[in-house]
Amino acid sequence: MDVKENQKESFETLLEEAKTLREEKTEIKSQSEQLFLYFRLGTEYYALKMEEIREITSKMPIFKVPGCQDYILGVVNLRGEIIPVIDLKKRLNLGESTLEKDFRVIIIRIFGEPLGMVVDEIEDMAAVSEILPDEEEQLLEGKIRVTPKGSKEFKVIGVLNLKNIFFPEKSMM
Repeated sequence: MDVKENQKESFETLLEEAKTLREEKTEIKSQSEQLFLYFRLGTEYYALKMEEIREITSKMPIFKVPGCQDYILGVVNLRGEIIPVIDLKKRLNLGESTLEKDFRVIIIRIFGEPLGMVVDEIEDMAAVSEILPDEEEQLLEGKIRVTPKGSKEFKVIGVLNLKNIFFPEKSMM
């Protein structure tokens, strides 16, 4: 009887260890996922890594600065900090943003400096474990597949490469 009890205890111990290993594997898998914020510019959807985003604000007064490039809308005063704001839609050659309508400003920190980007609508956040490569488009790091809440179909969304968008001449070298 002692032998059978030892075998039963050994078997139960093995089951517990297997369960623990499965849980650890699940934790490792979820740690490799990255969080993305995806948003709409006109009819197109794009995403940014959450680590690139400082905050999101709603419609606010943008003060024009004369002599800037056409995609630079001006500056905003966000809690005493002056932040330049661009029309991301215009920068990506997708038309111009309509500032009379409701819009959002995504504040990013690019190379240590804050920058605001006007987008039409914030869609959602998504945890994604794989970025699909896209060699054709220099403005994208790649593409991600997300399934919007309440939908069974997925969308393929381009992940913006901020370095190539704002410093294209450096990415050509």
